[in-house]
Amino acid sequence: MKAPERLPFTIQTHTGSPTGYSETATLLFRSLLEEGVEVHYLCLHDDYVYESPSYELIVNHYRKCEPEAEPIWVTYSIVPMFWSNGGKYKVGYSMIETDRICERWVRSCNRMDEIWVPTFKNKEAFVASGVQVPVRVVPLGIDAHHFKPNFTPAIYHGDHKFRFFCSAFWQLRKRWDLLITAFGEEFGDEKEVGLICKCISEQPMEEIADQIHSWVGHRLDDQLAIVEGAYPWWEYVSIMRTCQAFVLPTSGEGWGCPPVQALACGLPVIVTDCMGPGEVLRDDAGIPFPGVRFLSAVLEPSKVQHEYYDGSNWWVPNVPEIRKAMREVYENYQKWQAEALKGAKMVHELRSGTAAALVVKKELRRIYENL
Repeated sequence: MKAPERLPFTIQTHTGSPTGYSETATLLFRSLLEEGVEVHYLCLHDDYVYESPSYELIVNHYRKCEPEAEPIWVTYSIVPMFWSNGGKYKVGYSMIETDRICERWVRSCNRMDEIWVPTFKNKEAFVASGVQVPVRVVPLGIDAHHFKPNFTPAIYHGDHKFRFFCSAFWQLRKRWDLLITAFGEEFGDEKEVGLICKCISEQPMEEIADQIHSWVGHRLDDQLAIVEGAYPWWEYVSIMRTCQAFVLPTSGEGWGCPPVQALACGLPVIVTDCMGPGEVLRDDAGIPFPGVRFLSAVLEPSKVQHEYYDGSNWWVPNVPEIRKAMREVYENYQKWQAEALKGAKMVHELRSGTAAALVVKKELRRIYENL
């Protein structure tokens, strides 16, 4: 059939929580509206009136556009939620942080007409695990209007002259243990260097402090700042822009928003060469974006006790290399800063919400033409 001009479809997701899915869904929603696509919305977990407001006012308004008779539904979420997709043509859009998906995920995927994932490594993981329906790579993006090198930084009241920044949920996969251990071993005697840890946690701060002290004792108490909680994007960017470099020795990301956002702000980025960042922060020829220092890693069985990760492997960097990378960026900051500004331009061009929306438009048109 001929594709309708506005390519109407329903996106089933959530846009009001401080999670990677919600943040990228909100940006995709807005970017598709800007590109003239008719987006209908279905809140994944509840009626939209009970969903927390998004910081995007236009998204709050258009969340009221209920599903109609359009045939295409895209469920953007963790895979088990695909079962709620009620479209005539069902698209499941998701990702994983390890090298395979569990059997329950495979069954849910195979109920769809096709699957979208944000990277080629994700496609390999889904197909190798037994997904038989077509799997297509549909990238995500970051908000190039918000994450800029010239965004005004917050006023920093500490004594540190150089600050590393990390942003992630407080969980094992993000490898805070490796980061804080490496920072302590490398910079524990250099009080002018600090580490700002922006996190969201379900643990009390006392437990987080106890974990940190079990790794490095109290030697970093005046070098380490924990900034916990969900912040609006402008406060988050202001905090990030007070720092000189970003570091995340993660064991795997589905796509990897924080390192891409940091590079978009002109910060040199140190990150594991793993699922997500290892692809998103390279060009089509496989060359790392300027300003990116990848950490090599070995594939090991995941230590997370969770059904989703059963039998899967993740990527583990080592403390000596994390130390070496941080020292390298610190000692040669002028060079790395200049490279990161080049990388920021590439992120704005290749990894923006607009770039992602244009791919989705192309996929919607393809589906309509083949119905």
